[in-house]
Amino acid sequence: FDVSFNQQAVLSSTRLLNSFQSQYGHLGDLVRLVKFWTRQRGFPESRHGGLSSWAWSLMTVYALQQQQQDGSEAPENALAESLLSFFQFYTQMNYGETIVSVSHPDSTRESGWVRERPSALIVPDPFDRRDVA
Repeated sequence: FDVSFNQQAVLSSTRLLNSFQSQYGHLGDLVRLVKFWTRQRGFPESRHGGLSSWAWSLMTVYALQQQQQDGSEAPENALAESLLSFFQFYTQMNYGETIVSVSHPDSTRESGWVRERPSALIVPDPFDRRDVA
């Protein structure tokens, strides 16, 4: 769980994730699995230069959006299949061209972004358009 105080943006992000949860019933479980995996693998937390919990959540939603665009149906074991698809998607993604945007999941490019490095991961916050990666 993430705990925040006096953060209006948290309410907006919670509402957004709840709307995605209604679309992808296993989203909450999948986000928790991805975050568990990052901790088990020793990925640094955001305060130590790693991705934030919000970035991992957005990346999880985006991977589900891409899976849906590919015409994949949710199988009986949707959680396991979605976790596998998450890993496959991010290992095969072209980081030099793709913007991980839940606001524009059907576009690999979103205008206005300049990459500091050619292969940099960009995850725009859907509310204030800052890069959360």
